[in-house]
Amino acid sequence: MGRISIPAEMLRIVTPTPPKMRTDRVRLSGMSGVTSLAYRPEFDPWEMTVPIRFNANSIMLDQVINILDHAGFSVGIGDWRVDKKGVHGQFEVDYESIRQIS
Repeated sequence: MGRISIPAEMLRIVTPTPPKMRTDRVRLSGMSGVTSLAYRPEFDPWEMTVPIRFNANSIMLDQVINILDHAGFSVGIGDWRVDKKGVHGQFEVDYESIRQIS
């Protein structure tokens, strides 16, 4: 079992403006490498509240926050995120919003 989990199947994206639809050229996986179009919503700005559970016997809250900050900078979230050579999806932890529930 992992040390950190997100006990949610879907999370709400909060944004003051409606998303705009983007059309991106994508290369499909497989031997053919065929290109196609992907239609994706773009949210700017956006925020999300993410419930996180972690095993406090093996990892501390500061470490969880550090992992999330690192992931937000170097991995991101969504289809065209930094980890996938994209330019979207980076995030940072809002330290003022952290609540710990026992």
